[in-house]
Amino acid sequence: MPIIAKANSSGSDIFAPAPVGVHRAICCDVVDRGLVEGQFGQKHLVRLVWQLEAQTPDGKPYLIDRNFTLSLDERSALRAALESWAGKPLTLQQAAGFDLEKLIGVSCALLVVHKPSRDGSRVFANVTAVLPKQPGRTLVIRDYVRVIHRQPAPGANGPVKPHPVGPSFAPPPTGWVPPVPEPDAFESGEEPAPMTADDIPF
Repeated sequence: MPIIAKANSSGSDIFAPAPVGVHRAICCDVVDRGLVEGQFGQKHLVRLVWQLEAQTPDGKPYLIDRNFTLSLDERSALRAALESWAGKPLTLQQAAGFDLEKLIGVSCALLVVHKPSRDGSRVFANVTAVLPKQPGRTLVIRDYVRVIHRQPAPGANGPVKPHPVGPSFAPPPTGWVPPVPEPDAFESGEEPAPMTADDIPF
């Protein structure tokens, strides 16, 4: 189902914190969180989830995410992230209605910083910038099931919480095939060609 972001015309997971720095990454999920109550009232939020090329000590790719208000207004954080990712501004047509599902399987670079919790007991890895893809080997989504394809564990009651990841969730439905990123223009052959803004598939 498309998740459309527009300019206005009218339980959480505990991830191992990704290391600080700039990382090559691939978008592995877009989660529609619906209306969420916040300090300034309700906002329609969407969560982008990425896998990093960097791996945890057990060999799994780090996961990192960021929540955005589902808006492509000129001053919105989501629009700024998409334009930084693409290395060029969105067109008027894209800003009028952009399907965020197109981001799944698209590579980028992420600037990650650490921020301690208020009580100092935990460290959170935050995405502070989404940047154009860096040259390198082709990234693929590994061992990840999208939130919309997950089912509650046996005995669980109620709907699946947004963005849970882990062994408590059953395998995806029979016949489900994980998304495979389409090759882009600067990944032809073994040697990456110079990257340009026109190579980003959005």
